[in-house]
Amino acid sequence: MKQGLIGMVLVALLISVASVAFVSAQPNEPVEKIVFIHHVKSVTVPASTDQVTNYKVLYGGVKWRSLPVTYSVNPTGSGLANNDDVRDQVQSAFEAWDAVTGKELFNSAILDLTVSYGRNNKNTVTWSYISDSRIIAQTTIWFNLLTKTVVECDIVFSTNTAIPWGIDPDGEGGITIVAFDVRNIATHESGHWLVLLDLYASKDSELTMYGYSAKGETKKISLGLGDIRGCQKLYGA
Repeated sequence: MKQGLIGMVLVALLISVASVAFVSAQPNEPVEKIVFIHHVKSVTVPASTDQVTNYKVLYGGVKWRSLPVTYSVNPTGSGLANNDDVRDQVQSAFEAWDAVTGKELFNSAILDLTVSYGRNNKNTVTWSYISDSRIIAQTTIWFNLLTKTVVECDIVFSTNTAIPWGIDPDGEGGITIVAFDVRNIATHESGHWLVLLDLYASKDSELTMYGYSAKGETKKISLGLGDIRGCQKLYGA
């Protein structure tokens, strides 16, 4: 009964969170699953600054209890020729969060062409088809309901033809690539692994955890003040 009541409360909390799907735990299994969905930016927002201090965390403190986290990258389906380059871009994204804490949050990325998306006791970053052309990527987190401990995370980048992937050669954005930058999107998605929520207010548009992105964008690779504060709230400075 206690677990059922907790589950009902969590459902109520998530009703107001845009682009987060909630799946209840199976009977006798105190594990919850949440899915964060990253959308293509379709409207122009007013100019803002990355010095905005906003952030949101899940349930006031769901997080990893054992660090650093090991994860694997499978670039199959990305459309990019060099798997090592893709792995390195993803690793740089994860390391952006490492750099603002006194802890080692993540191990070096493992290149593994056999791993796939889904609950398999492995933390993975992969590419797979998503039918909705407005979705760039999605992150799924499984966590223990009672201890609020993350037990597994997966990121899947869309292989839909409407979502082309690229690597910006200098990280400056602009018109250098007409594609979604791997590192830019991976920095946002790895923020969900911590577990930070999406932000949707226009004043938060320069923060890494802003929930929309566009082709050629690279601003998410540099964490904003709110992103840093959210990470440090959970894992320390």
